[in-house]
Amino acid sequence: MKFSIFFLIAIQLVASSFAFDAETERIIDNFVENVFMINNQIPGVGLSVIRNGTVLMSKGYGMRNITAGRASDGNTLFSIGSITKSFVAVLVVKTLNELYPQRGAAVLDIPIAQLIPPTVNFTFSDRYRAEQTTFRDILAHRTCLLNGEVELLVGSVPSAAEYAHRSRYLPEVCEFRNGYMYNNNMLSLAGEYIAAIAGTTLQNMVVSLARDIGMTNTTYVDFDGAYESLPDMSQPYILRNGTLVQFDMFQIRRVHMALGAGGILSSANDMAKYMEFHLSQGRVGDRQIVPTNVMSWLYAISNGFDFQGGRSEDSESIVYGDLGTAQGFFSSLYDGWSVIHHGGYWPPYHCDMRLFPATRIGVFICTNGPGAIFNYPTHEITALNIFELVRATNRSFEEIVSKNMNIGTPFIEHQLFNDHKTNRASTALHHNQMRKQIAPNDVVGLYGHPHDGDLSIGYAPGTNNSTLQVYFSEWAHGRLQQVPGFNTTFSVHWDTMVMDHFYSYPWDVPNFWIDFGIVDSVLLRAGEFDTYLEFEFVKNATLDTFPAIPWAPTSCGPE
Repeated sequence: MKFSIFFLIAIQLVASSFAFDAETERIIDNFVENVFMINNQIPGVGLSVIRNGTVLMSKGYGMRNITAGRASDGNTLFSIGSITKSFVAVLVVKTLNELYPQRGAAVLDIPIAQLIPPTVNFTFSDRYRAEQTTFRDILAHRTCLLNGEVELLVGSVPSAAEYAHRSRYLPEVCEFRNGYMYNNNMLSLAGEYIAAIAGTTLQNMVVSLARDIGMTNTTYVDFDGAYESLPDMSQPYILRNGTLVQFDMFQIRRVHMALGAGGILSSANDMAKYMEFHLSQGRVGDRQIVPTNVMSWLYAISNGFDFQGGRSEDSESIVYGDLGTAQGFFSSLYDGWSVIHHGGYWPPYHCDMRLFPATRIGVFICTNGPGAIFNYPTHEITALNIFELVRATNRSFEEIVSKNMNIGTPFIEHQLFNDHKTNRASTALHHNQMRKQIAPNDVVGLYGHPHDGDLSIGYAPGTNNSTLQVYFSEWAHGRLQQVPGFNTTFSVHWDTMVMDHFYSYPWDVPNFWIDFGIVDSVLLRAGEFDTYLEFEFVKNATLDTFPAIPWAPTSCGPE
């Protein structure tokens, strides 16, 4: 929904260049509160803006907890999602430079198998990747392996160690180093491997880096943590039937297995310090935390895109879009300006961080609901409007907003079931005879998938063995009800709040089915009844039954 011109008049349009002052801040406040938040039904926002080493704004808007009447402020904690990946990239370059200072940037191109301790197993789906994959390959998303889906949704993998182990079963989706596949599994691995190289844990490294930068409130999601009780933690919200309702906070823990991919919690105040750390090229006050030349390794494009450049409909033809991936960042072009950025989306939190190196301007914005923002204005458009104001453009605010109204759509890095309307055939581990109908006792048991984890089929408690149940984890289990007219297909009626995940997206909430049509397998389907995603879980196929080395001894490339 686009805003009215009367609103623009009401906030007093600004003309010509000016220094950042109270009036500029008031304009930004009005835009965030009366356009960004209202148009998108956002409960709470954290925003920080820096320029030339000065924090111009670091504050909250709306509510971090509606029921408790707690307002958002600069210390309010949000899940920053995949902005976490940039922290992992910093830890990688910092650690490798400290251990191999003579190698320079080329250390990013040393195969990880040659860097990790011998006690750490490094295995991918084929021999060549296992022997040759580098940190640059992982940080720039050029391994071209499938991004895992189900395991993060339902928490079917219980630990970071198992999540890392199962990544070896991810199939190839494009040619190694000759394509782009955004991959949460790989960034999680990068974090675990750099911690192993450093002889510590990723949790310790994240906290240590944050404290070195001065980020006193920043922490991470842990399965056993009590982060809900943190005094500054924001309550997430979703839209259900057009009304804001609380998201089940317990589900935030699902990301504990993939800390490096998206498990950091931070605030506007802390992210202001993080952005300044980058724009000051690794310097914090009088301390050089990471050498300037090493910081530059982060921003070099290592996986270029076929850049076309989105253009707005105004006469100035603003060129905007991603040039490629750097290390833990995306590198973009906006109106001739270089932009280093990354979004963060761990439903229903949605964040964006944008750095403009030439002007030393940084903008961070984060919301605690209602999920992915695609309506005008998105996080990125709001950040670009703020950038234009802060850099003292000669355009009026009306021109700035008009210029940015039609460009871009946000990149949501964690697009679980984003294409659930598109049929995807399963890759069967094996197919036995087809079933025409089932006997419940025949389908009870444990079923496994190489990288999506395990599920079990049993009888629902308290039903006297009359109702089947599917169980993935504490936050994902439900009863099965036979679909009328189908002998082997059952709809899933969840006993947990896992479906709230999908209310965080602006499309329909999918249905889920379990199909027992294949003997010794179950098919998990998500979507519409005739178009769906499908995943095959095989009976008694546990982690122990999958080959530790998923390629033949004589193999080189993908099988």
